[in-house]
Amino acid sequence: MVRLLPTGCQVEVHDADPVPPGDLTRPAAGREPDPWQEHGRGLLLIRALSSSCGHRPTETGKAVWFRLAAVPPQGRPRPV
Repeated sequence: MVRLLPTGCQVEVHDADPVPPGDLTRPAAGREPDPWQEHGRGLLLIRALSSSCGHRPTETGKAVWFRLAAVPPQGRPRPV
């Protein structure tokens, strides 16, 4: 689910597993993703690119959400 906000957007993903996704603010000690693997970077990307993130329990599992800040439009040069 994507929701537009005045300051950007919020993305929320649901799954059936009620177990929390781990620490969304920093990787657990010794749990840095292996740079040679093709998986294991999802939460790292969320932490690096989002302005905030978190998770919440739902009736059927959990929801993980993150917010992306709006980027102001670039100024265009005025014609002379």
